[in-house]
Amino acid sequence: MTDTVTLGACKTQILASMTTPCMIAQTLDMEVRPENELLLNETMHTIALQRQVKQNFAAGRFENDSGPYRYADIGRLMFVPAKTPLRIKFEGEQVSIARCMFPVSTFADLFAHEKGLIKSKTMSILNIRSSSIRGLVIRIASEIENQLDDAEEIVTYLGHILVIELKRYFDSRYAADGVSRGGLSRAAWRKAIQRIEADALPPTLDELAQLTGLSKRHLTRAFRQSTGQTVQEKINEARFNRAINELSNNSITIDQLALKSGFCSASTFSNAFKKWTGKTPGRYRNSH
Repeated sequence: MTDTVTLGACKTQILASMTTPCMIAQTLDMEVRPENELLLNETMHTIALQRQVKQNFAAGRFENDSGPYRYADIGRLMFVPAKTPLRIKFEGEQVSIARCMFPVSTFADLFAHEKGLIKSKTMSILNIRSSSIRGLVIRIASEIENQLDDAEEIVTYLGHILVIELKRYFDSRYAADGVSRGGLSRAAWRKAIQRIEADALPPTLDELAQLTGLSKRHLTRAFRQSTGQTVQEKINEARFNRAINELSNNSITIDQLALKSGFCSASTFSNAFKKWTGKTPGRYRNSH
C-alpha cells in the first residue's frame, strides 16, 4: 500500500502497514522543511527509527501542561509517549521512518505522571541506545514490506518481544535515574556519524579517532555510550543501508557494489549482505 497524508508541515507517504493484536507497524517517507517545526501529538505510544542512509539530525522537546522542556538531540531511534506533544526541528529534508505504535495501556504503568519520565529523562527516550530494540524494528519493517508467508504471525511475535525489550530498557533508565554518563560530545558525535555515513569507503577506527581528537580506546567506549552500538556495528549498518539504496540502480554490478562497500570480493559481500538482510544482493534487487 502507498498512501500520502499530511502530518503537520510534512508530506508523508505510508509505504507499508500492518495491524496486529499488540501494535500497528508502518514504514513511511517524510518530506520536511528545515525552516518549519513539526509538532507531533501521537495518540499511541510510538517508537520510530530513521532508516535513510544519512541521519537527519534533529532536536526535540516535549510540551505539556507543565510547559515546554529544553531541546535535546534526537537519535536515529526515539520513543514518543502517547498524548505527549513533541516539537521537532529537523536539519535535513528527507526522512525514511519505520515505526511501531502501541495502545496506551501497553506502557501505562511506565508513563504515569508520578514517574516523571518526561521531565527528567528526555534524553533516554529521544535517543534509544539499544541495538536489540533497533534490530527488532528493522526486522519488523522488513517483514511488513516484503509480506512473505506468515508475515503477520512473525510481526505479532516480534511486537511482543519489542514490548518486553522496551520495558527492560525503560526500567534500566529508571534505575539509573535517566542519567547517561560519559559518551561523546555533541561535536564529536556528529563528526563520527557524518564520516561513517558519508558516500565513501568505510572509515577505520584510526581515522575516526583522529577526526574526533580522541584515543581509540576512549572513542570506542564513548561511541557505544552515545549510540548503543559499537563503532563497527554502526559502520556495518551504514554500509549495508548504502548498499540497499545502491541496489535500486541497475547499472551498478554486484562486484562494483562490493568494492564500493569496502569488501574485497563479491562473494564476501554477498555472504555479509545475506546475513544482514536475509537475502543475497541479487535476490534483494529482484524482489524490490
